[in-house]
Amino acid sequence: MGSHYEKKDNYTDEQLYELWWNYLKLSDDYKEFCEIMRSISDKEAEDVDEQIEKKYIKRHPHSKINFDYKYYYDHQRNWQFMGDVHKKSFSDWWNTFSIPNKKPSIINLKDTDVETAFPFYKLRLNVHKRRKKYPPHPKEVINYLVSSDRYLFVAIPITQDLKNSEINKTITHMRKDARKKNMGTFQRMECQFSRPLGTIRYGELKKYCDIYYKLYIQKMKPKVVQRQTNVTDSSQFTKHKNKARIIIKNVEKGIFPGNEYWGK
Repeated sequence: MGSHYEKKDNYTDEQLYELWWNYLKLSDDYKEFCEIMRSISDKEAEDVDEQIEKKYIKRHPHSKINFDYKYYYDHQRNWQFMGDVHKKSFSDWWNTFSIPNKKPSIINLKDTDVETAFPFYKLRLNVHKRRKKYPPHPKEVINYLVSSDRYLFVAIPITQDLKNSEINKTITHMRKDARKKNMGTFQRMECQFSRPLGTIRYGELKKYCDIYYKLYIQKMKPKVVQRQTNVTDSSQFTKHKNKARIIIKNVEKGIFPGNEYWGK
């Protein structure tokens, strides 16, 4: 499955991804996003980004918070990854899912469908088109493209007599420097919307999820939930709730479970 997580319990891949699925179901923001996506007709889907923005603003007409494209970009990727977790069953999704191990490949920017390799680049261009109503300046296009941290962008001249060894040496040094500065970021990007990242204590993760579900979905009284989940200490119970919240925020960004919650 990959080397970016540490296994502490016995569990199957299916159980782990089902827990990921259940955490995503606990996200109120993603639930709203699923409702918005369900309301978009086939005709409206031709410009799905614009429709998402319109329907979001309609739901929050008095909100002082600007529409966050980066945030909704994560929701769109979750939609592509797991889909409508509120209307689909996990078993149906699991039967068509295969654990990805493919790493990013070298991309020729002259390929006709190159924008599909950089979904955030395409999103930035769409936002520019709707907000500024004029084509982006070439410098803006380049900035939108290289805003992706997943790739190293290099222009190699074909007219100069450069040896392959010189090219390889230059690129190797650039990649090492970039990875040294952003190793944690690279690991997150490799695992986003695909594979687990962090320490997996399955039993604990499941308990946090159960506590949050009983409290905020089933609306059970805290004392009852404490008794049912065998957490007698109130301060420990509060910590479990907080850890669940952090993991929910992680899965909204495509990361499960992440490392941040263990120290909370």
